[in-house]
Amino acid sequence: MTEKIGNTLVICLARGFSLRRWAQSGLIDREWELYARLAPYYERLMVVTWGDARDRQIAAAITGEPTVIANEAGVP
Repeated sequence: MTEKIGNTLVICLARGFSLRRWAQSGLIDREWELYARLAPYYERLMVVTWGDARDRQIAAAITGEPTVIANEAGVP
């Protein structure tokens, strides 16, 4: 079993980026690889995105099943 080094790894995507955008551009596998390797060392992963509720569906299918905090209100 891997020793945990922290409770939560919070990943904040750059302005305008979302998991959906990564998926549409074909970059999600490459971009997520680092976080997938880090996932065993944390209790949970959390992603803050500029996307919407669709990012939660994408997150459910990727390694670590991160919790998504999305910009559903479209706040600039």
